[in-house]
Amino acid sequence: YEQFGLTPPRPTAAPTSPVYIAPEPRTIESGEIIVQPPTTTYPQSTLPPAGASSSAMDQSYNEAQQLYGAGNYEGALLKFSEHLRMYPQSPHAANAQYWKAHCHFKIGNYESAIEEFERLRSNHPTSNKVPTAMHNEAVAYSRLGQTARAEALFRRLVVEYPDDAAADSAREQLRQMQGLE
Repeated sequence: YEQFGLTPPRPTAAPTSPVYIAPEPRTIESGEIIVQPPTTTYPQSTLPPAGASSSAMDQSYNEAQQLYGAGNYEGALLKFSEHLRMYPQSPHAANAQYWKAHCHFKIGNYESAIEEFERLRSNHPTSNKVPTAMHNEAVAYSRLGQTARAEALFRRLVVEYPDDAAADSAREQLRQMQGLE
């Protein structure tokens, strides 16, 4: 620091990590959605919106996650929606979009779940949640009786993300849809 005429940083308290409540792991049964735990890391290039503190964004997202973890899907849906409205460029935006869609699915709003999973794929195409979102969107189509759309999305998932765990489940779903099991 002296070489460049800079003052060394003062020691500060260690930052606290956000608390994430991950759903219990479970086996995937026929026609079930995949529950993917929230990602604990986010891109370094994502900056908080002007005037927004990182801790406020984290708190907003964590509150929504806590409601989801408690099974309060309606409350979580409102909180995830609020988070996305207030912090559309937050590091948690892709995860919040995924969980917003997942809340719709959990409360049986399959049409809305489909729209929100599609919004995730459009707005956050590089998110690690995209393959799982595609799988869950296909399951939502099948729950609505739109099996052709479900099958097409499962096939697309297998082609675009062949090594993802969601693709493994999609292959299983396709075998069942074709009566091979």
